[in-house]
Amino acid sequence: MKLTAPLVYGLLACIFLVSSPHADHLPLWVSVVCTMLLGWRAYLTWTNNPLPARWLLLGITIACVTGIAVEFHRLFGRDVGVTLLIVLATLKLLELRAVRDATVIIYLSCFIIITNFFYSQSIPTALFMLLSLLVIVATWLHLQTGTLAFKPRLRIAAVLLLQAIPLMLLLFVLFPRIQGPLWGMPQDAYATSGLSDKMSPGSMSRLSLSDAVAFRVSFANNPPLQEQMYWRGPVLWDYDGTTWSRGRNATLQKPQLDQLASPIDYTVTLEPHNKPWLFALDMPTQLSVRRKDGGDG
Repeated sequence: MKLTAPLVYGLLACIFLVSSPHADHLPLWVSVVCTMLLGWRAYLTWTNNPLPARWLLLGITIACVTGIAVEFHRLFGRDVGVTLLIVLATLKLLELRAVRDATVIIYLSCFIIITNFFYSQSIPTALFMLLSLLVIVATWLHLQTGTLAFKPRLRIAAVLLLQAIPLMLLLFVLFPRIQGPLWGMPQDAYATSGLSDKMSPGSMSRLSLSDAVAFRVSFANNPPLQEQMYWRGPVLWDYDGTTWSRGRNATLQKPQLDQLASPIDYTVTLEPHNKPWLFALDMPTQLSVRRKDGGDG
């Protein structure tokens, strides 16, 4: 089967729809690069120009992966994995030459849909993902039928999704809930040894039941009394009716010290929690950070 221009445009729409909700938490340069790559592929299809050479795509891929590694300082984790998936799926469109490549893009689009729920499980997100799935199924029907018009494809796709609703409800009720994230990285799904910068009613229940070590402290001299060990962390200032968040007050308000007691010299060894804060007694006057690799931060 020949990959026609309408089919390519449908595949472009699939990748765009499933990737656009991630623009809020992707690095800006990644969103810009992906938009440019999608526009480049659309232009090549519109002008009927040949696809770029493989060596050029390889160079772009290496540059993007290197940039992501520099941006996140690693190549493993939820955010890094989602970013790599979106970039590589976008690049896949630039080597779209056969039906097999189109099928891979459709499968990638279905997988990227799941990643949107790592960041939001709201009703608007679910409705937008349902719309995206409708476009994906219609594009898959175009790949299978070839000559079927757009409206019949869309109607068949809608019927298929409606027929899948009873099975979805059955699986939702009967399928056992899996504790932890889908790809086995608990530290990316919820905090076990750290606090998040947002808190909703009930979200602290798992943390309060966890017996994992949050941090360890060693005092240079005699430790303070137990009732004086009040460890300060992030302060959640703003409340929107459902969720507490840090807001801007935490950074705009200047600290005021009424009085200074005897200083306490101590060392905090913090377990990794993927957040940019430390825990301290009262108000720290001096701070020296040493990373796990031995460097100073």
